[in-house]
Amino acid sequence: KMGRLDGSTSTCWEDKTTLLECPQGLYQKKVVILGRGNIGSEFAKLWTAFGAQVSHFKRGDNLQECVRDADIVANCLSANPSTEKILDTKFFESMKEASIFVCIARSSTYDTEALISAIESGRIQFALDDGGTTPPGEVNAPEYQALLKSEKIFVTPHISWNCDTERRTSGDMMIDNIESYLKGTPINLVE
Repeated sequence: KMGRLDGSTSTCWEDKTTLLECPQGLYQKKVVILGRGNIGSEFAKLWTAFGAQVSHFKRGDNLQECVRDADIVANCLSANPSTEKILDTKFFESMKEASIFVCIARSSTYDTEALISAIESGRIQFALDDGGTTPPGEVNAPEYQALLKSEKIFVTPHISWNCDTERRTSGDMMIDNIESYLKGTPINLVE
């Protein structure tokens, strides 16, 4: 018998006899963040706050080796010619089975078809993406529509960045970068 706590804990029980299935937490999950710039570094703080074991992939590391044992891979790579479609079929096949892929970077850094194939095969449990190569709010973009078709991909039309604090922070960061560059001491360099 649960006694006095019965009412407050009843949401954890189905018919008060069967424990509901609990979702996985982040505590001690292995999270690999691809990229260690401002966004990757800040993102690491969030994961760490939940008790995750966080590491970073950075230029020069073996990409496939870095993600082999990760429960969650977070793509924070900057979009440039060296990162275009760097996350391809070989990359997704190297990920741990039933892992999770989170993309807060431009989706030009990964092969959309390879991600969808990895989801369909069960290699990746599910993915989250902000539709980073589509224009903000463009729900008819072909890439967005391709991602949207999968029930195991949570995708937004490149709008998760759109809030007042992000715009203010971005403006402040831009000014800080320009001032530091002009002083000969550039900051926020991407490794």
